[in-house]
Amino acid sequence: MYKPRSGSKYRTTQHLKYYNNLMNNIMTKESKAKYEAWLNNSNSNKDKIESTEEANRYLYQLIEDEYVLNHENDGEKFWYEIPQIKKEYDDFRRYLRRLSVSTRRKALLNMASTGMTWEDIKNCFGINAPQLNNFIKNEAKRGYDYRLLANLALLCRVPLSWLMNEEPDDEWDIGYIALIPDRVNTINELISLLQGQRNEYHVVRCAVLNDLQFSLKLRVETQPEGFIVELLNPEISGREFKLLRQILEQFNCKYGYMETVIPGRVNATFYTGTVELPIEFLT
Repeated sequence: MYKPRSGSKYRTTQHLKYYNNLMNNIMTKESKAKYEAWLNNSNSNKDKIESTEEANRYLYQLIEDEYVLNHENDGEKFWYEIPQIKKEYDDFRRYLRRLSVSTRRKALLNMASTGMTWEDIKNCFGINAPQLNNFIKNEAKRGYDYRLLANLALLCRVPLSWLMNEEPDDEWDIGYIALIPDRVNTINELISLLQGQRNEYHVVRCAVLNDLQFSLKLRVETQPEGFIVELLNPEISGREFKLLRQILEQFNCKYGYMETVIPGRVNATFYTGTVELPIEFLT
């Protein structure tokens, strides 16, 4: 799990200011000047409603560009406001929806969201920094490899629409799991992975266990200190929870729930050891 460097108190205050300016549509003098110049140059013959909507889009984009630029100018790759926003997860959902899809990708792939550096992501998924930058900037000339998209959705714990659409869906859709090629497929494979998890790497894997009465779809995260197993099934009844608890019984796991970007959707989650739990974990 990535640890931010010293000076976090100062950085958190600064980054929360960036966030508050974004969410409250507060502009600097420079942005106000750009906005007023744009208004003066816009077509006065446009339909009033259409013109207002276009002006609002331009205003929001100006403010968002300033938000991103503030982060770039302070030279700190870790976005300190994100852990603070996640303490009230409804605020985190509103924040992600406020962002364009490009900046939303940047926020979701920030180490403050994933707990992983981009080097960790490369070691885990084989996705390198140029690929991540191209994805964030939407600069892939031939589209995106389906495996890249599926792995990033798994990493970020979001349905694919939250990485691809300006207006993401409010539905817990995990169809991307079928696109992940190196899934854990059996209980024995899962147990072997968890028993051998104590290494220097931070790893995220997908497990689809079909050697049961019904399928279990899991997000498995291992760290040197322990592991986290999250139940992703679109529909969860008591039987999935009981079966997963039985499978993990030998590890003396504790359990709770993980909040998601979908309102009202929480995922049953088991963990062990002194693993560092994300802020969205609920006991």
